Amino acid sequence: MTYKPTKRQIRIVEHFVKKVVLRENTLHEQDWLFKGFTFDDLITALQSNERDINENSVKKVFKELYNESMENALYELKTNMNQIIKLASR
Repeated sequence: MTYKPTKRQIRIVEHFVKKVVLRENTLHEQDWLFKGFTFDDLITALQSNERDINENSVKKVFKELYNESMENALYELKTNMNQIIKLASR
């Protein structure tokens, strides 16, 4: 079985590379704060993680994807809070 990192894990690594390795400013005003997911993301997650696919499993996986996106957005908000305040105050 091949290890597949979650979107949150990928985002954390990307943030680390930008912030620490590349010493880049991670806030770009046109970037998405809350990244959505596609029907394909939902279907792939269902196929990969659920034995029985039914209405309850679809709702469960949807909530997991939503919560993961919300966690990522809150992480980005926290990480960039000072820059957000600075940019909004100009």
